[in-house]
Amino acid sequence: MKKFLALFAALTLAACSGDDDKNEVKQNKFVSTITVSYADTPEDVEVLTFLYDDQKHVKSIVDSDETFAAFTYQGDNLVSIADDDTAEAQYNFTYANDIFSGYSSFGELIPITHNAQANTYTLANSGAVLYVSGRDVGKIVEADGTVNIEVTYDTSKKGALYNVPGNNLFVLTAFSQLYPYISSQAMTSITESSFKYTANNTYDNDGYISKSILTSTDGVVFTLSYTYKAL
Repeated sequence: MKKFLALFAALTLAACSGDDDKNEVKQNKFVSTITVSYADTPEDVEVLTFLYDDQKHVKSIVDSDETFAAFTYQGDNLVSIADDDTAEAQYNFTYANDIFSGYSSFGELIPITHNAQANTYTLANSGAVLYVSGRDVGKIVEADGTVNIEVTYDTSKKGALYNVPGNNLFVLTAFSQLYPYISSQAMTSITESSFKYTANNTYDNDGYISKSILTSTDGVVFTLSYTYKAL
């Protein structure tokens, strides 16, 4: 699967009326697949398939018949991401009163300090700061003030994870490196270092993103096509 830069490498009751039936559909849409295609290599098409647990959390993601990542939870909080090859946890996460407070990778624990007023998370080892937008990755600012990654959103539209429960979705998307593909809000741009991708989005009748064509400042173009299912 083609990936962006590694994020932390350096650092309702249903009623009987027709309208209510439609509202139930709107609240019960979960991304089923994302088809990824590239303008420069149209034959290179990938399909990401999303599987869910009985609490409607993303349980695993399959990339063209191979598990890309598997996730475990305590309540609505993601507590581990397993390796795609060995099922060994690549990351383990800790929380304090449901606030993201640290992670470990291969035995090394990285404490994280949360600033509730700014809704930021500072990594103890590098001083990098993660800014959160709603439940999604907002931007990553390195200790020297350099903006490494920044994502913007149309908050009036729904992203692929809109109905997935939990306030810490940014943990899943950041550490799985899927923040360019999935979010609870509809993404409109992604900037990584000097490269910026601008999204031309299409939405379905319920306001969920159905297609996103991302074009970079250096002319790279790829398309994300979304399908949904009810759970």
